Amino acid sequence: MSFILRNFVEEPTVSKLEGDLKKQDWRQLAQKYNIVASSSLVKKQLKDVVIKGLVSNQVLSEEAYRLLPQAIRYEKDSSEDDDSEMLKLDQERINLEREKLELRKKELEARERESARELEARERESARELEDRERERKHQLELAKLSQNIKTI
Repeated sequence: MSFILRNFVEEPTVSKLEGDLKKQDWRQLAQKYNIVASSSLVKKQLKDVVIKGLVSNQVLSEEAYRLLPQAIRYEKDSSEDDDSEMLKLDQERINLEREKLELRKKELEARERESARELEARERESARELEDRERERKHQLELAKLSQNIKTI
């Protein structure tokens, strides 16, 4: 029985791809489902690309991968492992970034507290100096008054 694209589009199933499809049939499938496939691909390569595309476009379930050669199925499983590993690495990277931000936040808070302490110390020192100058001024006024009183005596 020959492959009829319209029948597949109406009811896409893996079993409809199990027959001996021609290269042109695979091309029509690629075109219909907007699957990018080079015109230089041989029939087996085109079949692999189309099946992967149909699964990734969710036209077919992952059951369709059984139509692929063992090496390509292994590659798919391997890429899932790679994806899982990449997710773990991304999560670790995010955790490290979070820790770095927390550390930076603590450093900034410590600097802020230190700056506040230094400002308070400078304010206290300025207040002491002002009091000392005021006492000195009062002392000088007292001396001037005493000196004035002595001269009048």
